[in-house]
Amino acid sequence: MKKKVIALFRKSWLPLLLAVLVLIGLTAWENEIPWLSDPSHDTPSAVSVPTNSNVQSNITGSESGAEYADGTTIKLSLLGDIMCHPTQYEAAKINNAYDFSPCFEDIQSDIADADLTLANLETTLAGKEMTYSGYPSFNTPEQLAYALKKTLGVDVVSTANNHALDRMYSGLCHTIDFLDACGLKHTGTYKTQEESTKILIENVSGVKIAFLSYTYGTNGITLSHDKDFAVNYLDRDKIKQDAQNARDAGAAIIIASLHWGTEYAEKPSAEQTALSRWVFENTEVDIISGNHAHAVEPIEFINVVHHSTQKDKEGLVIYAQGNFISDQKTDSANMGIAVNIIVENHPDDKPTIAYVEYFPTWIDETAGAGLRSYRVLNVEKALEAYCSGKDPLLSEADYQEMLSHAINIKKIIPANDRIRYTVK
Repeated sequence: MKKKVIALFRKSWLPLLLAVLVLIGLTAWENEIPWLSDPSHDTPSAVSVPTNSNVQSNITGSESGAEYADGTTIKLSLLGDIMCHPTQYEAAKINNAYDFSPCFEDIQSDIADADLTLANLETTLAGKEMTYSGYPSFNTPEQLAYALKKTLGVDVVSTANNHALDRMYSGLCHTIDFLDACGLKHTGTYKTQEESTKILIENVSGVKIAFLSYTYGTNGITLSHDKDFAVNYLDRDKIKQDAQNARDAGAAIIIASLHWGTEYAEKPSAEQTALSRWVFENTEVDIISGNHAHAVEPIEFINVVHHSTQKDKEGLVIYAQGNFISDQKTDSANMGIAVNIIVENHPDDKPTIAYVEYFPTWIDETAGAGLRSYRVLNVEKALEAYCSGKDPLLSEADYQEMLSHAINIKKIIPANDRIRYTVK
């Protein structure tokens, strides 16, 4: 239907009138949503942290970064929920295989300049022998992992979530095997007790960053006690011990992915706000990357006094980023944000967060578009592409939905000097 609408407008005199109306609308919108990406905020930073020879975890990662006269800044990109429903993998099917790369090609360049990208993988990759399926028990073609790594450029995925055991322990193990095969680092689920004791640490431009992952539950599915190690649950004692182990291993920054909160809520629950404060007051965690709501929730810097050291501490919590890709049928399901954390590395001191920038993302669904039936788009670029007629898959209804999403996101996450709405 939306292709017919586009064709009608293009074959008549209405494009000129539409362009005038769009220009007026954009002028009003720019007053509502200022474009805040300002290169002048990039601040010089400094030297790398020496490697600890006792680290037993993975020490790999990017050695790139934005170089400045006095040192290095690091950009960490965080993405929301990666989900896959049957409509998605059917659209990605080619003969007896699947190609998810076109889903991410439009937004690839917006993620490419990150020094490290973290995403939440909310599905198993258990293999076709265990039958591909969607809600309520997800099993996605394993080719999704290759698209995440090769096309989108994801480096690390969090795997502790309520769907981690959708194919039980065997499916969890197959998921880990597929992730390993395509070079995607992962944290939160484990095949062995020994693996569960290791902390994933990546060396990013000389700064060692640790990744932890925990979930509130696994949809009532449990394993036998001899497999208790397989999934990290939201246990305060474990979070505290894991974070301390990460710091002892030399991690300068510790990021904890928490699968928590109330689905479809645009505000964090009382439990989320209480837990985030507790984490910063009692553990070595520096950043909380939250997900599960399938909706966008606020970003907040929290200042506390650490209970053990009695020193002032600042923590960053991203309560929820919404869906990055899915075909979930709720009002907020195709809307999300990508978040960039800009880290400064200081000489002889701990790295600090200079600022956070975010931009809205949107999942375009166009039936009959083949491999491009489900695409993740940067809302800012997509609005421009629609107005200039450069994206024939977008309709006026799509434009209005994206515009509404961008305005709403600005209300959920008010901009300030350190939390910025950006135009990529």
